[in-house]
Amino acid sequence: MRTVFLKKDAAPELDLFFCGWGLDESLFTHLVLPVKRDLLFVNQYDACWNLPDLSRYQKVHTVAWSLGVFCAAKVFQLHPEIASGGDMTGFCGSLLPYNAENGLPPAIYDGTAEHWTSEPARLKFYQRVFGRRSSGPALRTPADQKEELICIREVACKTPLPENIQPYKTIYICGADRIFSQAALIHFWSTKNVRIHLLEKSPHYPFEPMKSWDDIFV
Repeated sequence: MRTVFLKKDAAPELDLFFCGWGLDESLFTHLVLPVKRDLLFVNQYDACWNLPDLSRYQKVHTVAWSLGVFCAAKVFQLHPEIASGGDMTGFCGSLLPYNAENGLPPAIYDGTAEHWTSEPARLKFYQRVFGRRSSGPALRTPADQKEELICIREVACKTPLPENIQPYKTIYICGADRIFSQAALIHFWSTKNVRIHLLEKSPHYPFEPMKSWDDIFV
């Protein structure tokens, strides 16, 4: 798992962002950095779920997106002190990511991994993520993206989250999401003690209209 501080000015509080699978910080360069908090960006999930030492922060605010919603919960399973000390928000993701009714249908997940080395397949996937044509992330390779996707699948299947692990307080579901279906996410989160907000016209990547990281960590 890769972590990088996008802002580190010894602020008393931290914004902690878990990115979606296969993507990177190059997709967020249009956002103005947070004014009063540091910002730690997490992506490229693998078998290691460790965070740097965050004990100096008085409070940690967490936002996770897409498959990062599941991965963040796995991290906080190992670091419950961080989850209990702040608020957690999820965008367009589930704690059962490899699941037809509550996340991504396994056949689609497996097909994405199998055909990922095909450039037309990748471009089609990015169009579904962003709701427009996109060349995707600047800092990733098809090989490491595929490896990450397979790793997340293995973790979700072999060591699923216990049912009592549910650190989120707020969930955003996007009406124009072509990755996680609105029906699957509503089916999963409607049984949890969370606030659900529907962004009716937003695609799976809902951050393009936003101006700053403070708009995400509201």
